[in-house]
Amino acid sequence: DSHDEQFWLWQVLSHGAREISIYAWYPMSSGYESNGYGLINLDGTLTPRSRAAGKVARQIESNSRDLLESTPAPAEVAILYNRLSYMVGGAQPSLSKLGNATRDSLEGVHRAFFEKQIPVDFVHPMDVVGNKLAQYKILFMPYPVMLSRDVAEGIVRYIKNGGTVVAEARLAWNDERGFSSNEVPGQGLATVFGARERVIRPMEKPELVVEPAAGLPGVSPGTRAFAEAFQEELEPLPGSRILARFADGTPAVVGNHYGKGKAILVGSFLGLAYQRQKDDAAAKELMLGFARAAGVEPEVAVSGTNTTEVEVRCLTSDHVQFLFAFNHSPQPAEAAIAIKMPWAVGETRGVNEDQKVSVGESQGRAVLKKALSGGEIWVVRLDRR
Repeated sequence: DSHDEQFWLWQVLSHGAREISIYAWYPMSSGYESNGYGLINLDGTLTPRSRAAGKVARQIESNSRDLLESTPAPAEVAILYNRLSYMVGGAQPSLSKLGNATRDSLEGVHRAFFEKQIPVDFVHPMDVVGNKLAQYKILFMPYPVMLSRDVAEGIVRYIKNGGTVVAEARLAWNDERGFSSNEVPGQGLATVFGARERVIRPMEKPELVVEPAAGLPGVSPGTRAFAEAFQEELEPLPGSRILARFADGTPAVVGNHYGKGKAILVGSFLGLAYQRQKDDAAAKELMLGFARAAGVEPEVAVSGTNTTEVEVRCLTSDHVQFLFAFNHSPQPAEAAIAIKMPWAVGETRGVNEDQKVSVGESQGRAVLKKALSGGEIWVVRLDRR
């Protein structure tokens, strides 16, 4: 419908798209697709979809030069998209009820940061092999049960050079040929992560209890977070530190300094748990705590009634910033959006309705307030003073 058109156009633009192609303007007129798929009708008359797309196109055009010069804030958090994990229980239901574990693990880690307005990038194994992770402060490896040797070597280089890596249970259990390692983590990663698997037990909801000396910002000692599927009891190696234990007291999360960086091994599946047990905020806070300890802080903060499903994106240049607020909920939201600005804010106008927007200030951040209706998209232009 017309709202979908506006949503898709602004979404891709807010993520840095430089060109948008709409398929198709005129609907298919023959064959099995002749029942539609166009922005206009078969007789050439306009639809609400085409009018909505045209309206957004005009708004983009009026700001085109500044939009082209603006870029999204670079992500400091990366999530490894490792297709090999689908090969080991990551795609199909299994005896351990891990069905779709890879998909749900990726989504769970992403959602934890999405809900805190922290941008993330999904990175490919070739990014790891090609040493293209320097911009990221932390890399998450959800459900990393099958890992190729060259990716394992790239992970070691990233940690040595100062990066932080959080890997979940059974790290590099299998290599790219499907062969099991003599120890887990495999491929020499036990030394890097400072722990090895002692025993692993199927368990529906293993509980992790944060140690008093864990030192994870925003995570209170004694915090209890549920994971999923397995309890992998870890054996810490000399020099490493236990960050959390399972409810029975056995080591559950181990941290280790290696080179200039840090490696953290989680003896279960946190991302999977947060995606499937959406009400367990502790699992999210634990993942956020790892990121905060690595120096990751959100540039944007959203507060107010019914704002849990409000997404904010920004595009910035040296003289203008565009803010995009998407209310993904059908319910109205009273949003207060606080943004770290690289310069003092001058004139501020809404792009959708071309009206002046008032901007406040709190703790060095620009603050914009907006009553967002259900599904509303709000685009604002902030010019440098």
